[in-house]
Amino acid sequence: PDRPARAKAEKPARNAPQPPSEAALRFMAWLQQGLAGGAIAYNETGAMVHFAAEGMLLVSPRIFRHFAERFGEKGDGTPSTLAADKLGTGIQREVIKAGWHELGPRKTNVHRYQVVRRGGQAGSSLSVMIIRAPQRFIEPVPPANPHLVKVNAEPPQDILS
Repeated sequence: PDRPARAKAEKPARNAPQPPSEAALRFMAWLQQGLAGGAIAYNETGAMVHFAAEGMLLVSPRIFRHFAERFGEKGDGTPSTLAADKLGTGIQREVIKAGWHELGPRKTNVHRYQVVRRGGQAGSSLSVMIIRAPQRFIEPVPPANPHLVKVNAEPPQDILS
């Protein structure tokens, strides 16, 4: 009873953003250089990167697989040892842990966008990770792609429920 109370060492929250890893920084540097130099197309059909009002959209998992095929899961040149269907998940996880992205519905990391074709017809849909405040990485930030519309993945709340 005479002992002083010891404070519990506070652990960081499990989902709290961590400082970006070397792998995440290498991915972002590759993205910056590719966009600036024209090796990575954006805002066009088939591009792995688009820009929208919400931020920079990374087509997932395609862009992460593309990176991992060339540079490995950590971006250090070590070939990925993951199965073909898991290729890119290592680097995607590193980018997620950096906390640069916007969480989607039900705390998912992926958002859906619909391509709007000429005449307003619905085209294909894209699964993307949204990187918030892309000006941290890309200057100048390209204009938003006018052919993409965010799909509201949250089902409307039923009044009777």
